[in-house]
Amino acid sequence: MEIPATRDLFFPRQRTRFGSAGWVLGEDLGADIVLLDAGRVEAVSSERVALVNSSLDQYVDSLKRVGDLRDHLLECPDDEESIVECDIAVRNIDESAYAQGEYWSLIMEQIRDEQF
Repeated sequence: MEIPATRDLFFPRQRTRFGSAGWVLGEDLGADIVLLDAGRVEAVSSERVALVNSSLDQYVDSLKRVGDLRDHLLECPDDEESIVECDIAVRNIDESAYAQGEYWSLIMEQIRDEQF
């Protein structure tokens, strides 16, 4: 599955093996996005490992929704309703990963606070 580049959220790279655990798909802000052999997607940096999504399909769906929101906010920066709708949609895509508070919930918080 090809994952499109998404401004500031995902930059594809040629897939390389990540030790014996999975494949590096690309990177985001300083972290490798890794598809583990077990199926989960994690963001791995020198400081920490964060659960992103429980599956690659969920990652692609979440990435598209948040990327589309960020593009929309360039033209309509005060559209709080779109932020809330996206937050709910991303949470519903993978509730267990969102509840971990390690990746998408932090990104959505930054979007709400206009830091991202």
